Amino acid sequence: MASNESDYDRRFNPVYQQGHEDDGSARPESPPVVERSREFPAARNPWLVVLWLLAVGLLASGLGALWYSQTLLAVPNPDSVQEFYVIPAVLAALAPWFVLVGLAALVGVVFLHAVRWGRG
Repeated sequence: MASNESDYDRRFNPVYQQGHEDDGSARPESPPVVERSREFPAARNPWLVVLWLLAVGLLASGLGALWYSQTLLAVPNPDSVQEFYVIPAVLAALAPWFVLVGLAALVGVVFLHAVRWGRG
């Protein structure tokens, strides 16, 4: 251990040199701990709201498109070729993808809520 000031390198703070005996006065004060106030609720994440709306919207539009395409195929309208062939074919092709992506988004949003459950 250093016995006098001559053993210290004057370029550096003595607290960081070998042999320094710390009396606690050279340390800076720690910042005050700020606690979260419980009177104001935490702000909602707007992206979670968008994901919820996207998931429900895709799921509902996919199921609606499936129902509508089946209705058009069940009740044929020979006056309009577009309504008889094109619209049901397009809706029947896209609707399962809307349902699949809507379910995936729904599972993702529920997963995000599950991960954040204990954090408050």
